[in-house]
Amino acid sequence: AIDVLKINSDTTGAADIDLAGLGGSNSGVTNATTIGNSNTNQITLDGTVYKTAGAQTYTTAAGDKILATDTSSGATITSSGTDIGFVGGDIKLVDAGHLTVTTGTGSAGNISVAGSIHGTTGNATTNVSLTSGNGTIDMHAVDTDIEDVTLVGNTTLGGAITLANNGVLDITGDVLADHATLSINTAAGGGGAVTISGKLDSKTSGRNVDIVTGSALTTISGNIGTTLALTTLDINAAVNAANTGGVTLSGDVGVGVVSGTTPGVTGALALGNTNTTGAITLSGEDFNTGGAITFTGGSYTVANGTTDLTIVTSSDAVDFNSGTVTVGNNAFNIDTDTTGGAAGANITFDGNILADTTQVSSSTVLSDLSFDAGAGTATVTVTNIGYNGSADVNEINSVALTGGTISTNGKINTHTLTTGDKGSVTITGNLSLAGNTTIETDTAASQTLDGGISITGTTNASGSETLTINSGSGAV
Repeated sequence: AIDVLKINSDTTGAADIDLAGLGGSNSGVTNATTIGNSNTNQITLDGTVYKTAGAQTYTTAAGDKILATDTSSGATITSSGTDIGFVGGDIKLVDAGHLTVTTGTGSAGNISVAGSIHGTTGNATTNVSLTSGNGTIDMHAVDTDIEDVTLVGNTTLGGAITLANNGVLDITGDVLADHATLSINTAAGGGGAVTISGKLDSKTSGRNVDIVTGSALTTISGNIGTTLALTTLDINAAVNAANTGGVTLSGDVGVGVVSGTTPGVTGALALGNTNTTGAITLSGEDFNTGGAITFTGGSYTVANGTTDLTIVTSSDAVDFNSGTVTVGNNAFNIDTDTTGGAAGANITFDGNILADTTQVSSSTVLSDLSFDAGAGTATVTVTNIGYNGSADVNEINSVALTGGTISTNGKINTHTLTTGDKGSVTITGNLSLAGNTTIETDTAASQTLDGGISITGTTNASGSETLTINSGSGAV
């Protein structure tokens, strides 16, 4: 192997450079490889293997200057735990010329792409795979006939990613957004999944993140904005008939559950749109934003992780649009003003709220609900709770609704398992009947498990709606 390889890296010459390969089964260069300089007109990588033990750096002038032209299997660029960098120019891939860059799966070695990565408009798409192991990846825009992008390593995204032909973006590691509005769009061709296994944060200042996946699922497994908050987060929120894909957020959004303190998104957060048929799943513990929250999905699963779920805002509305909300075997809380010093904001559920019927260790687990819109004029709006429209689903324990107005239209049904934790219903505020309403805390065939019902304010109907209360032995 060559010890050190330099081609025009110590000059200012602009000559084109054509490199057919480096190494093979073994490394071709032991130490650093530096190809080109900031004036280099073009670097062509027309081989398939570029393997070194030391770092590799490819530098050109700006523009489509780093060309990978092999159409058989594409270019594979490998180092042994050392950095690989592309400086100055954009990388342009020929049709079907895939790009694979790896610094090792368990070792250090960063990958940086200062420019964009483009494919070539034509009949065949290309794939990009970057693996930095314990190192980092720093990249910018990806577009033009690029299909699948696989990134393994903590990644900074500094430009828009637009994939073709149901292209999939799969990131193993944490992600830092480093563009004013980081746009990720995989909707072309129907939609490709976007998966981030780690956290999602802004890098140096608050960033907007906008993800569109068409019919495919977006999954973010780590926390969002717990190191540096995003400004806004939209996932499949653009209203388009093709944007039907669901969203799974497995971690927290922000830190803690105090309004106005350490939100994960300082502005608005929107998941789904009126065309979304996929499920929206929230499995974290803390969901803290500084702006309004809008969920629009075919259905919703919340608090299905290992902890209770609490959603807080800074006097900003929380809206679950049509679709059934299924609560896991934990409590589900929403509070739009935890400090009590502001007006709060509306909390709205357009669909039924049920709970998971799955037993834990062969035992039934009930879920508590608490929705607090503040002590001002804000409204909590619910339809059926613990009732699916035709039958009771006896998995909800206590229900507490707080607001200037509590608007109901349907049945609130609670259940009790033990005398020490009765399925009570507490309405703090004025009750407004938007439709016929039944509140039932009577546990069948029991005189000791019935929960109480409390309404602190006035009760009014918008027309001739009826209110039916069935508490059994529970106090009213």
